[in-house]
Amino acid sequence: MAAVALRRGVKVVVAPFEAWRVPDDPFDLVVCAQAWHWVDQAVGPTVAADALRPGGRLALFSNGYQEVSLRDELDAVYREHAPQIVTKTFVLGRPGFTLTQAHAAPIEACGRFGLVEERSFRWERIYSREEWLDQLPTHSDHRTLREDELSTLLDHVGAVLDANGGTLTIGHTTDVLLAVRS
Repeated sequence: MAAVALRRGVKVVVAPFEAWRVPDDPFDLVVCAQAWHWVDQAVGPTVAADALRPGGRLALFSNGYQEVSLRDELDAVYREHAPQIVTKTFVLGRPGFTLTQAHAAPIEACGRFGLVEERSFRWERIYSREEWLDQLPTHSDHRTLREDELSTLLDHVGAVLDANGGTLTIGHTTDVLLAVRS
């Protein structure tokens, strides 16, 4: 991402967020999409507050899977070929922590933000077989599988999609957690 931004003329600082040197001129907005869980919760909210002007906003985004059209058939494939991730993988619509549950307490505890607010937006997407199989290996739980396990799993997921018209419909949510710097 940094390389793409640099090619487009955007100034980039590559550093762990917790060690990033906050500039003198504060920002109006700090945004983190799909990654705040990697930030040290004891340090991250304070760094975000330091980076924001009073009234600036911290916005955390997360996408989730709510409804999976072939859930039962895919669940059977995961139980047989990837039992170590079947109960926790989000790609089957397994519930996870909300952004509020995961991150509100540390943000509020740093004492530099007002109340935290969460909003959810539901949407749906139909994935082709190729699109779905291309994105599955990007999930961290799938990346923990051995190469042969992942290959076998993808073959069987692909077979389920092939037997059902070659597509998969997913009901998504995009959640945003907002906190205003006091």
